[in-house]
Amino acid sequence: LADAIHQFASGDAALRYITANCDIPTNLPDIILLDINMPVTDGWMFLDSYRKIKTTLSKDIVIYVVTSSIDQRDIEHSKQYHEVKGFISKPLEMERIKKMLSHN
Repeated sequence: LADAIHQFASGDAALRYITANCDIPTNLPDIILLDINMPVTDGWMFLDSYRKIKTTLSKDIVIYVVTSSIDQRDIEHSKQYHEVKGFISKPLEMERIKKMLSHN
């Protein structure tokens, strides 16, 4: 379903990669599947930092929050970020991935 998949263990690592490749659109992801429960920099902290750098990026990136949380507060919190296109509860199924890709 994708030419390349990059996986990062923390939000910090993902932000470093995005910042280092900000002017190379082919190196930037089309979609980010963002877990809100990550070590060091969680998903919310990632989104706050992403907002600060997104104007420097050479292309738009679509972000989906993907989490095991079903807490309504997390869903509402994700709506505060217009960068977030959707909130998906785990487990993430193949049909859901295909649907996301078809809308981008």
